Amino acid sequence: MCGRLTRFLRTRFAQEERLDMGGGDKPETRRKRQLRWRQENPKAYRLMRARQKRRYYDQFRNNSRRRFKRWTQAEIERITAKDRPTDRVLSKALGRTVQAIQSQRYARA
Repeated sequence: MCGRLTRFLRTRFAQEERLDMGGGDKPETRRKRQLRWRQENPKAYRLMRARQKRRYYDQFRNNSRRRFKRWTQAEIERITAKDRPTDRVLSKALGRTVQAIQSQRYARA
């Protein structure tokens, strides 16, 4: 019984400490701060975004079974359809990278 009580008190105090730590900004305030930081640090922002994009696209590099193969008409219709699935899903299904799908869609538009 004593163990349960101390565990309860420990979690209760931890929750109270978390509440007092701050960080409860409104979304609008947080967004303004982000935009201000972006304007004040353009090089750092570009570097951060480039790293984020690289991490995102690296997830789908393995889906390149059809690399250097011509795009078939069926593939093109599938990536340009109005009710198409996400690029991630298309990437797996077609064996193309997300970047290849996006560039083909842009070229055909």
